[in-house]
Amino acid sequence: MKITYFVNGELLEREAAEGEIPPPSEEELQLIEALNAERLKAEKRAAFQEEADPIFFKAQRGEATMEEWQAKIEEIRARFSSRE
Repeated sequence: MKITYFVNGELLEREAAEGEIPPPSEEELQLIEALNAERLKAEKRAAFQEEADPIFFKAQRGEATMEEWQAKIEEIRARFSSRE
């Protein structure tokens, strides 16, 4: 039985016995790892934009402190460093 995957614009085909779900190949694992790394970078970038940037602009207007902004940056880095 032929199994066909379409992942990130790439067509991957594998042979498998009827009813069997084969483990991912080395190529598929590398692709999955690359996709996860890209997703994680996008999530981290979004966290900085959505959480830290507003505090920075408030600090520029005197509505927050630079220490609050720096603390938020460190919080985001810590949150994502455990997943990288």
